[in-house]
Amino acid sequence: LAAWRANPWDFLTPVDPAPAAAAALPDLSVLRGETRPAAVNVRNASGADVVLQVGISGLGGGAVTAAEVAWTETKEGVAVAAALPDAPRAGESFRISVPAGMTRQIWLWISAAGLSPGRHQAAISLRVPGREAIEVALPVRVIDVAFPTSTRLHVGGWDYTNTDNFYGLTPQNVTKLVAYLTNRGVDSP
Repeated sequence: LAAWRANPWDFLTPVDPAPAAAAALPDLSVLRGETRPAAVNVRNASGADVVLQVGISGLGGGAVTAAEVAWTETKEGVAVAAALPDAPRAGESFRISVPAGMTRQIWLWISAAGLSPGRHQAAISLRVPGREAIEVALPVRVIDVAFPTSTRLHVGGWDYTNTDNFYGLTPQNVTKLVAYLTNRGVDSP
């Protein structure tokens, strides 16, 4: 099992190997009141699936949520790390599964709402029960400027919330999608 911090927007394949030396990434800079993603790639080179307990330390008061990035397929048949289903919580940590022989990306949304300005030396802990934890450093710099509560940039997209039974959306699940999009800053469906 190997883990390294990654740029959440870099292309990844399900079989990417762990780098010999992970590239040094800058601090995750966040304005007061802002939420930003950070990513960690995990390579399971073993022959057995593992379930990780993922925790974060060193943020004293900052809120963190996590997603187990799911592999989806494009119409061209290319596997992409694109879907972001919420990772289930297990107390103060999250549960993330990593299939045998695969690389999985984990997204962590770091909220600076409760953090003091300055540099925080956070660390992501990846633990398989019965094994020693792997730690990945995540320096977070909180900038002493408030993120606006309402932005001038409106965000929208093709979400199909105005129709019934389209692309898997139904009257039973459309409110969950709207809540998810709103939580991610989408304000113009």
